[in-house]
Amino acid sequence: MLFNSVEEFQQAMAPHVEFIMNDVPNFTDIVPVPMTSLSMLDA
Repeated sequence: MLFNSVEEFQQAMAPHVEFIMNDVPNFTDIVPVPMTSLSMLDA
């Protein structure tokens, strides 16, 4: 997924956070750590 800002990401994810966080224990027992990065290509 590509977002132009953290705020844009948060707005897009907000309606789905509860579902995603409730589903995480079905796949792992670790606490999720949100990570973001910036990738820039010089063409």
